[in-house]
Amino acid sequence: SINGKQIEEKIRMETKADRKQELSLVQNWHINCYIQLPVHLEKPDSARNPGAFDYAGYLNHYGIHWEAKVPSLSQIQLLSCKKSIFSEIGKLRKELSDRLTLLYPKKSDAGLLQAMILGEQQALDPDTQEIFSTLGLVHVLSISGLHVSILVGTLYFLLISCGMTRERVAIIILVFLPFYAI
Repeated sequence: SINGKQIEEKIRMETKADRKQELSLVQNWHINCYIQLPVHLEKPDSARNPGAFDYAGYLNHYGIHWEAKVPSLSQIQLLSCKKSIFSEIGKLRKELSDRLTLLYPKKSDAGLLQAMILGEQQALDPDTQEIFSTLGLVHVLSISGLHVSILVGTLYFLLISCGMTRERVAIIILVFLPFYAI
């Protein structure tokens, strides 16, 4: 709400963590969380030169008409979070990411697996990301995590609902996946 008036508006917000303690504040945030914070709204900059990238037009395409900068995460107060299928999927992704970090203590290994399985490129080591980019394989990281997880999840639930055992479904998926990769 702005000045007590309820609004539905997408706003691109930018902030940074000054301390590690501030990062712990956002670990429980997910889709459908309501926050309260002091902001100064600004219109995004339009292209100044003919033919230049129109950032305001780009954001407008996604329904974002305002930008807000918050100096510190400590100024953001979490009010409430609603449960939804998307928030539950987000929690599951975070749990899987945390498990990969525990199973593979070497940060580069965990980051590569998180990128390939979950599509989380921010966990990827910058040197590894540059190697994939140089070789023209960066799409493997984006596509594999998202598409394979959607495909495997859909296939799994369809086959289970047809009355197959989990073991048989696992074998079918393991046989099917190499053909999907081609």
